Amino acid sequence: MEDKLHQFYNENEEYFNLADEGHENIFPIHREILDKCKDKSGLIVELGCGTGIDSIAMSGKDNYVMGIDISELAIKKARKRAEGIEGVEFKESNLEALPLEDNSVDVIASFFTFEHLFNPERVLSEINRVLKKNGECFILCPSFASPFRGAPVYGGIRKVRILKKMILSLVRMFSVWIFGKKDFRVKMIDKALIDFKKVGKDWDATNEPFIFEFVKYFRRLNYKVSFDSWLTPPKTKEEKFFSNFKKFPIIKYWGPIVYIHAQKR
Repeated sequence: MEDKLHQFYNENEEYFNLADEGHENIFPIHREILDKCKDKSGLIVELGCGTGIDSIAMSGKDNYVMGIDISELAIKKARKRAEGIEGVEFKESNLEALPLEDNSVDVIASFFTFEHLFNPERVLSEINRVLKKNGECFILCPSFASPFRGAPVYGGIRKVRILKKMILSLVRMFSVWIFGKKDFRVKMIDKALIDFKKVGKDWDATNEPFIFEFVKYFRRLNYKVSFDSWLTPPKTKEEKFFSNFKKFPIIKYWGPIVYIHAQKR
């Protein structure tokens, strides 16, 4: 399946055209991260850079930006887009084995990529390997693990799905808080549900990111972590209701987005 997905990313130009169109209405937190990175110095690396729009947007006078993506097609488009722009380069690579030295990166940014990974924990490990001391990581992706959201490939009765995900989420949280579980868990999507004939938003998702797991992962590594899952407007009536209680210890993890800022200490 990984080979099929890789082939899909190398052959489907329409997929990247749709992704580029999505940049016309990015979330405010997305724009905020881009602006912050543009003002930072040192080496900035974007994981899953696609056709390079965000990498170019982060390029500033005091930094050097490297965009990395598994798709040869996307990297070719990114390099063409960046012609004549200094301080930006693009590399084709699997994110599970970054072409970077240990402790060599000042900032890592990832926008709407983690939901498309087959081994998100391996990528997190690579982030930890290449980041310098005091280096920063920004992650932004959909909160498909929220009880009120889900990967587009999933169907079923909505109310049943919400209740089931609430229960599973609570069980997982309490297993960490009460029993001290230290493993990293992200629900992987049944590969048989991935349909490469459909070219739409997140129909190639491979897992359901859970902000709780990202927060606990970085904190176990002694990172300084700030996060929020309620930074985009709630869409469903359930989200709108629970957003009134978004500061509660459990509900704060159930918003529609995953936003993480983690700094290595």
